[in-house]
Amino acid sequence: MRFDLLEKELDRFQEEWAQSFLKGNGYMSKAPYPAVNIYQSEEGAELVALVSGYSSEDLDISVYENTVRLKGNISAPQHTEGMTLEKREIVRNEFTRTFELNFRIDSSKIEATYKNGVLRVKLPRMEEDKPKKITITKE
Repeated sequence: MRFDLLEKELDRFQEEWAQSFLKGNGYMSKAPYPAVNIYQSEEGAELVALVSGYSSEDLDISVYENTVRLKGNISAPQHTEGMTLEKREIVRNEFTRTFELNFRIDSSKIEATYKNGVLRVKLPRMEEDKPKKITITKE
C-alpha cells in the first residue's frame, strides 16, 4: 500500500516537472499530454484522451480504488536512410498521467475503447459509493 502512494506521488511529480522544464527539444511544455477530459455522473465517470499516433497496444490503463493511471509508449519515428533530421516536432513518445476521482471505481466493470486517436474509458462507481436518495417521512 505504501508503494502505491509513493508511485502516485512520483507520477504527480513527473507531470509537474514536465510542465515546468524544457523537454530537451527546445519547446516548453504548455499543457500536459495527452489532453484529457473527464465527465462525471452519479453512475461514474468517463475519461476521454486524445492519443493520436498510439495504438491500443501502446497504451496501458491501471486503476486502484479512486485513481486512474494512463500510460503510453511508442518508438520515435525513424528517418529515411540517407536523410538527416532537419526539423523535429514529433517528440512525445512516452507519457504518464494520473487522475484521482472523488469515488472508488468498480474495476470489474471498466470499459475502454480506442478509435481514430481517441481513447474512451468508462469508470463506473462502486455501488456503495453511489449517491443514495433519502426519503423524509412526515411526523
